[in-house]
Amino acid sequence: MQMIHRDREGKGASKMGLDMQIITKGEGSYVVILNGSLDNRTYDSCQRKLEPLLNHRTRVLHFDMHMLSYMSSMGLRLLLNVKKVIEDEGGKCQMLNMQPQIMTLMDIAVGPVAR
Repeated sequence: MQMIHRDREGKGASKMGLDMQIITKGEGSYVVILNGSLDNRTYDSCQRKLEPLLNHRTRVLHFDMHMLSYMSSMGLRLLLNVKKVIEDEGGKCQMLNMQPQIMTLMDIAVGPVAR
């Protein structure tokens, strides 16, 4: 059974904001779909929504980033910190389906191993 939590944050004229879905794929397995911009306006809200997943029960966390069009350094920091916490607890965290501009940012920041 899949459970879906969907929320939209950061509405404004200058940037798209962030639409975030957390899909429960099974016990301890989640897919987070990010749509829009992960930046200084949407960072805090995104972090609060991800916090419940940052525990020893989360075994698999996939970020589906095919609709993420922009990510600032704050967004990059958030995703890399989430990845570190999940992997330090013995889980697996992957960032999938990145658009070219997001992939370039990841490659510059940490290299292709971040995916």
